[in-house]
Amino acid sequence: MKIENTLTLSLPPEDAWKLLLDIPYVAPCLPGTELTEIIDERTFEGTVKLKLGPVSLSFQGTAKIEDVDPETRTVRVSAKGREDRGRGTANADVAFTLSPDDTGTRVDVVTDLQLAGSIIQYARGASVIERTAQSLVDQFTTRLTAKIESGEEPDAEAIKVGSLLWHGIKSSIGGKSKDNGEGS
Repeated sequence: MKIENTLTLSLPPEDAWKLLLDIPYVAPCLPGTELTEIIDERTFEGTVKLKLGPVSLSFQGTAKIEDVDPETRTVRVSAKGREDRGRGTANADVAFTLSPDDTGTRVDVVTDLQLAGSIIQYARGASVIERTAQSLVDQFTTRLTAKIESGEEPDAEAIKVGSLLWHGIKSSIGGKSKDNGEGS
């Protein structure tokens, strides 16, 4: 199923481009989303909780930035997740394209979504999914705009330190000392 959404940010395209590529900064702005691990600079794990029609769903999954084209300001992300109660899976290929707009930057989002399992019955057709997707995009835009207007800046050092700490903890638990050069 193909879903198309648009959002507008009151930033010049070059600023919006940098901001939208900062996943730890923008992820909390998407309702129901929690970033749980930064695997590397392009791969992230997390949870997404949402209502699809009358049913609440919770997915655990991975998102990976597949392609980044600064010339055309286009990003392609693949995401896949499994519903916590075993009711199915969701896979999405999402393309973001930024372009100048009268008020800042227009972001066109095209999502190719595949659902499998019993969660399909909760969707009751494409209209429920499309309405849910547009509602999430609208809420994301409101939250991101509020975060930008609050003056909160992305903290690159905190991101690096958090990633290093997580890798250290994982290595300790696994009993291995692993130096992969990250953050150096």
